[in-house]
Amino acid sequence: MADRSANTYMKRVANNFNDDAQFPANKTFEELLSLAFGDGRIIDTADHHIVKEHWL
Repeated sequence: MADRSANTYMKRVANNFNDDAQFPANKTFEELLSLAFGDGRIIDTADHHIVKEHWL
């Protein structure tokens, strides 16, 4: 949490928060990424046009 008057941040812990992420058992990691970012928005090979454009 920002404390602008002191130009710093303060730690604030959420109540009733479970640290362990709950993922559906019937989905693979790749399926979860697809759900989160949509098809075609995941760079999954070195041949991806973004990799070629920026790092080669």
